[in-house]
Amino acid sequence: MKEYSKSAFVADVIKALEDAERASQQNPKDKGTLARDAYSKLQYDYPLVSEQELQALTEAVCSKESWPVLSDRVLTVLYDCVSRGGSKTGGTASLKQEQGPSISATTTTAEDLEGDALLAAFQKLYSLFIVSTMTEALLQETPEAASRLLGQLVTLPRGNTSRAAAAAAEGTALQDLRSNLEPLNGVIDIENGASDRISDVTHDVDAVLLDKDEDNGVYEPLEIFTPVGVMGAAPARASSTSIVAGSDFIDEVISKLLYLSSKLSYHNVSSSAAWQDGILLSCLERCLTALRQHPSFLELLPAAGAVCSVLRDRCVHSRNIAEFATSMEAVVKGLSLSKDSTVQGAAGKDEKAAAASLLGLRTAASLSTRLPQGPSRRKLWTQIDEFWLQVAAGMLERKEAQWRQQKKKTKDSTTTATAAAAAEEEDIQIIAISALITEFYILDAPIIVTKDKIQDVLLSTGLFRGLVVSFINHGRELLVLESLCRTLLICCASSTGLLTWAKAVPGFPSAWDHPEFVENGSLERYGAVHAAVFGLANGDEALARVLLLLGNGGIEAENVPEVYITLKLVKSVQKARDRSGKGGKETASFLSGTATVAALENLSSSLRALKVVLDEQDCENDSMATVDESEEAEKREEEKLALSSGQQARKLAARRAKLLQPECLRMIKGLRAKPGSVGKSD
Repeated sequence: MKEYSKSAFVADVIKALEDAERASQQNPKDKGTLARDAYSKLQYDYPLVSEQELQALTEAVCSKESWPVLSDRVLTVLYDCVSRGGSKTGGTASLKQEQGPSISATTTTAEDLEGDALLAAFQKLYSLFIVSTMTEALLQETPEAASRLLGQLVTLPRGNTSRAAAAAAEGTALQDLRSNLEPLNGVIDIENGASDRISDVTHDVDAVLLDKDEDNGVYEPLEIFTPVGVMGAAPARASSTSIVAGSDFIDEVISKLLYLSSKLSYHNVSSSAAWQDGILLSCLERCLTALRQHPSFLELLPAAGAVCSVLRDRCVHSRNIAEFATSMEAVVKGLSLSKDSTVQGAAGKDEKAAAASLLGLRTAASLSTRLPQGPSRRKLWTQIDEFWLQVAAGMLERKEAQWRQQKKKTKDSTTTATAAAAAEEEDIQIIAISALITEFYILDAPIIVTKDKIQDVLLSTGLFRGLVVSFINHGRELLVLESLCRTLLICCASSTGLLTWAKAVPGFPSAWDHPEFVENGSLERYGAVHAAVFGLANGDEALARVLLLLGNGGIEAENVPEVYITLKLVKSVQKARDRSGKGGKETASFLSGTATVAALENLSSSLRALKVVLDEQDCENDSMATVDESEEAEKREEEKLALSSGQQARKLAARRAKLLQPECLRMIKGLRAKPGSVGKSD
């Protein structure tokens, strides 16, 4: 038998592919056939799918006439093509490399054309498949029908009930919120040139940088085969979302919907081409609407959060102001938010309305920390002014009403520890989000907006009152919310009217006497800034003490983040105070005290001395690297791996210090300038 060489085999395969392509061009297939072909190919690990086939399947997914079934197998293959750029299609890529440029450029994989139209088509199909399947399941008239639609998805373990899954996802949402409030996020912002807004909730910033383990996905056993090319009629659509709660199927349906929503991520639909026609945006809004109207909305809240996160991230990455406005409108409409719903939620009459309001507010607050300077950020300020401030005020009012009820229940000993912990977690979210919204509203206000306008809005909406009352009632219990202290100081610095109002509230001035705010307390910097802003006799001395403690005797690399957070606080308060002169009499700087000025000079000198030390360490490392790379590269790698956790921590601290040191010096320079010349905060 004649030996069949590798080159001959490759040539025959190439010829077969080219013949198939010519045949398809001579006899074009209709969209239905193309869609079925694409769906059939997506059953396998190495899909060789054309852009036309993907587009046809995408249209089928969005069509009301036919409905392809989303199986866990198809979801896994699409996820691989999108998130890994088709890295599993190594065989196809190798074939292309061997045969050269003659192979068809119209039939390839996501890896071959990463970043262009084909990858965008994969991304769009992946997200639309998930969103449309969720929407269709939510619109089914019975849970049995929804279960049949979701039948080919892997069922979560029975121990993982829908409520447990919802609780876990909600915990992730809180962790995400806290990561947004992470003080050291400013390090990343400086590096990227983005907004450097800082809040002060303690959280490990390194955990935010960890990617999800790729082995966490659920895979269908190879022995179980799913129908190839299932393209049946669309399921009957109900006139309203009416899945009956308490059904035998409801837990399974909710678990699978939460499972599907966990696969949603802007990272997997980041191509602008996937958003151009507006179909994905409208489908996300429709899905959010279906979730909001569902009887089990509270259990499906994490799924609604996943949809809002995709819309939020699109707002951040889009440079189109119209698309930004449309995306935020989708959040408001999808969650059925209005001033009336906010009032109902605040009154405690509608738990779903309150949950939707908090989710929408969290989306807006997250945008305030992520949007770079530009038209979208200015548009967000307008939206906050017109709508979100009132939502925040309503949520704070509702929280206070619940707190009073909880206090009564606690006296009666009817409140469990779990319920109390859950209430405290919700308090953290509401207070932190409202503080972020308020801070953004003051510091990012357009130049034409006067201090009187800001003061009147914060007082008339009740937002400032809510923040003050929260500080009095919860400040000692929730000291983790440094952002609340920061925001209140910014408010009082921005307006003498707000300062006077706060001083007159019983319990507010005395709340600052807590041991944590005084000398040697963990929040001493806030107490010192409070003394300076409120014009107390020891204001200059207290602020100078904090600054001197940071700079005296030199600064260690590990302490630079603390310096940055303190200077950022002082800078933001000074900016708010400078703003208060617009529309009225110019306000003198609260940093003009002799002791404070000297402390800033000392801190500046210590930071410059630290730079010399860091530069010397870099020179030593560069010198060692030169020797190692030429002679002992392997040994150097082994030494890196052998570093103790303490040594690794010191290296990380040095890296952070090098990033933050120049920004700290810039802030000191701005703080030492004349009043009104602090400059941009971002």
